[in-house]
Amino acid sequence: MVTSRIDTVCVEFSSAKRRMPSALQERLSSRQRQTRDEAYSREHADKVRDRLQAAEERRKGRLEKVKQKAIDTRPIIFSWGLNSSSSIIDSAGMSSDQSCGHSTEGVTVSPPIELLSANTSFAPSELDSAVFCHKNSSDFWQLVGTLHPMHWEPALLEVSSNIQIVPLSPSDVSSILDGDIDALRHLVTEINNRIQLVGDRCCIKLSSQSRAEHNQVVMSACNTLLSSYLSDGISVDMGREHATNCNAEAVAVLKAIQEGQVVSSGEDGLRRIITSARSGDHIKNATEVLSVLVSGFKKCIQPETEWRCFIHNREVTAITQYHHLCYFPGIENPRLQILQFLLPLLSHLPTDSCVVDICIPTDGSDPFLMDLSPFHCSTDGFLYDWSAPSDFETLTSGFADLRMRNEPSSSSLESVTQPHKDVIDSWWSSCLE
Repeated sequence: MVTSRIDTVCVEFSSAKRRMPSALQERLSSRQRQTRDEAYSREHADKVRDRLQAAEERRKGRLEKVKQKAIDTRPIIFSWGLNSSSSIIDSAGMSSDQSCGHSTEGVTVSPPIELLSANTSFAPSELDSAVFCHKNSSDFWQLVGTLHPMHWEPALLEVSSNIQIVPLSPSDVSSILDGDIDALRHLVTEINNRIQLVGDRCCIKLSSQSRAEHNQVVMSACNTLLSSYLSDGISVDMGREHATNCNAEAVAVLKAIQEGQVVSSGEDGLRRIITSARSGDHIKNATEVLSVLVSGFKKCIQPETEWRCFIHNREVTAITQYHHLCYFPGIENPRLQILQFLLPLLSHLPTDSCVVDICIPTDGSDPFLMDLSPFHCSTDGFLYDWSAPSDFETLTSGFADLRMRNEPSSSSLESVTQPHKDVIDSWWSSCLE
């Protein structure tokens, strides 16, 4: 009897609902949807808040482990830190100083970054032990071999500087170690053929080397070019010690070095490889077949157009100007342009974590990929210091943090070698006579 009564009420309610005006039905349905959406939103917000809190706790835990873990073995981390007068700009456009926490007029300075002693280093194995493996270990050279251009996908090669790969046979490697250029004539011919494919301006190096490792080899070529570049940006009236002139001297050295790295023949390129002090180490420690790389060196490659990008777990974590000791006036923050170039390439990288060097031309031409390096503490962090916990956290979990200089600094000459300084001294002497 009770069941029959309930059924009757339900039928009457359904009948009444069908007779309900459509506007009232819509209001009822809308309120039901609103109530359901509010409940879902509250539940979703709770989940998001819980996930953010958990992520923040994990981040604090990782940073605490980094700060507390110190290894008493031989140091493997070298700091290329900035002095107290060096200003940089982060991705938000704020100026910060890596070694002092005080404020100066016209400059907003972030709190100090805690630096480790030069005699200690930390190895947060819980985060990524490969970052701090010793440079002479097999793990490190395996990282180097994985980034060889022969492992690059077509998507990377298409946006590179037209890299040509010339494999080396065991006899070729032996001849390079022996310094026997006559036994490499066949290789000279092959490299010359590749040069014709990339153009007259090219760079030649071992597949495991960087262009910078040939700086000593091209010293004489740089010095012949340096005097002409010094005349471009130096104002003699301001005096030699003025930061603007120090910066101009450093930029002139960079331009001379870059131009000196340009190779026009296979024999010239092989001689640079043979006479490079580091070629022997690269050959002896290589885990894969070595090659000679011939890549185009476009005129748009200038000191101010090169950028180093840090990729961790296929995310862009940090960006720094490549020539980090110099200030380049007129260069706008390229963060957006760099992300537009890199994001489509992340899934095509040969490893989840690496360091990518790219060129962002200022002449309006397209950006292009220059080199890949291991995500390792021996890869220069430039405006980031691997041994600083705050910087290490940025390199491993930041989001496209960008640092670039916003003013000249007297520290810009720190990396200039004595032969270059001698040329600069001679140039100033001639100007002041």
